[in-house]
Amino acid sequence: MNRHEADAALERLGAESERIADALLAMDNHPGHQLLRASSLSGLTLRRWTEASAAMEALWEQFAAYRRLLADARQVRARRDRPGNAELAELNGLLTGPAVVLGERQIPIEKRSLTGPAVVVDHLSLHQLIARMKAAYSRITDVLGAAHDAWSQHVQVLDPLDSQVRSITALTESLGYAPAALERARAELITIRQQAVADPLGTPISARARRLVEELAVLRAELAGLADVRDGFEHRVRQLEEQLALLRHTVTRSARARQEVLVNIASPVLPDVVDTVSLLLPRLDALQARYRSRQWRLLAREMNELERAVNRAVADAQTVLTTIIGLLDRRSELRGRLDAYCAKAARLGHAEDAELGALHREAHELLFTTPCDLRASTVAVARYQHAVVSRSEETRR
Repeated sequence: MNRHEADAALERLGAESERIADALLAMDNHPGHQLLRASSLSGLTLRRWTEASAAMEALWEQFAAYRRLLADARQVRARRDRPGNAELAELNGLLTGPAVVLGERQIPIEKRSLTGPAVVVDHLSLHQLIARMKAAYSRITDVLGAAHDAWSQHVQVLDPLDSQVRSITALTESLGYAPAALERARAELITIRQQAVADPLGTPISARARRLVEELAVLRAELAGLADVRDGFEHRVRQLEEQLALLRHTVTRSARARQEVLVNIASPVLPDVVDTVSLLLPRLDALQARYRSRQWRLLAREMNELERAVNRAVADAQTVLTTIIGLLDRRSELRGRLDAYCAKAARLGHAEDAELGALHREAHELLFTTPCDLRASTVAVARYQHAVVSRSEETRR
């Protein structure tokens, strides 16, 4: 190479040296490198990092050899403003020949032959050295990038889980209740995180994380339900008290109506009136005790059971009341029907009809006799109604 070619080569190699230095510094500061260097690794990640870290060390040694050779070439070039053939030949040897010595290592005596070398070295040209460095750099950065990407993916899964555990922990503290499921979830999260840090390249956490998400969702739902019971306790107690008051009123009305029916209706078939309020009130008092002692799970279960019992008792009591007063309502309905058909007979001009008068008196006497025979009254009113309708049809003809 001539002087101009040598100067151009030195300038190019100097610029390349700066770029390599920047790339190696970026490699050193790569977040994947920081993670791998600071962690106690295992599994696949340990195997790949062991190889990559050895390659990194070798890469820095290769770069140092590159810089040394470049410095030697610059010294040769600096000897004379116009280098002669000797300097140009030396520069040519440094810049294009196998002038880089790498991998110098002693051969153990037990592995030497009698005439073999005691030291083994690699002789490379700058071009070969750069090619080797590029290949090593690519392998190293692949490992660093893969580790960082794997850890980032793990963090995206684990950090929300960690937030959920903290949120659920705060909820349990507010409830004064520490379920064993939370401790199991916390221990599982710690284990997953430790494994993800130790072996991010070899730890598939998605399946375990999904199971943990499901378990935490069930736990949160349970705790949220307990918090709802705690926070809504007073409102639900007022509702229970209102329902019990309604039940008491309904039972009282049923008892009074039952006595009235026994007096006014002959041979009634009546349901029993049971004072369920006195059976339910102690359970309401027990809920207050559960609330004061912060027994939320028992409170939730017993509150739901009592609400169902009270609602069922109210519905049953209203059915009983409807059945009892239905007999009195039936008598009133028959009396009203009798009066309506009597008025209709009068409008048709049958007020003096002897047969209709006899039928009316019979029905009226049955309906207004105490106790009233509803079955006989129903038959009598029906006979009178039929007779009035017959008279009406005769009049139209």
